[in-house]
Amino acid sequence: MDVLNSAQTEYKKIEAKHIDFFPKITEKMETSTLREVNQKILQDSTSTVETVKQNLAEIFRSVELLTSQMSDDHKEFQKTISRYEKVIDKKWKQDITIASNPDAFVDKEQVLQRTIALHFIRQGKFKLVDTFMQDTQLMDITIDLQEQFDNMYKILDAIDNFNLRPALEWAKSKRKELEQRGKEE
Repeated sequence: MDVLNSAQTEYKKIEAKHIDFFPKITEKMETSTLREVNQKILQDSTSTVETVKQNLAEIFRSVELLTSQMSDDHKEFQKTISRYEKVIDKKWKQDITIASNPDAFVDKEQVLQRTIALHFIRQGKFKLVDTFMQDTQLMDITIDLQEQFDNMYKILDAIDNFNLRPALEWAKSKRKELEQRGKEE
């Protein structure tokens, strides 16, 4: 854990440095070189092309220096991120072979098939459920359950179309059951 903490500390230092770096560059560009060159040009109204070239060259050198400094800092930042990634990858190796157990569903085909069928019912894929149940010869899921989910999807579809009548009718027909559930809580 010490390696991870040291990598995290190093990352935070560089991150803090980068957060402070951009305002400093902007401030430096605004205050020093650009203002000085601007003042020179304004003071010397008889600026020649040569003077302007020299001033622009001075600005160019300043920008080049700052760009180089920024590039170096970026390289350092990338190096730290890469190191941090490697530490994390070493620390938490994933062995996905543990998750796979070929014997997990031996002699449990019926349970697996029932689970798949119930999933299809919950998703509202009733034709798929019928075909699946025929192919697997699964007959222990009641038609009543499919009808309840079918009814739910019809109510949801009606609600999506701003029609509350089916939902209200369902609530009215299930009033006693709903009141009983309310009392139990």
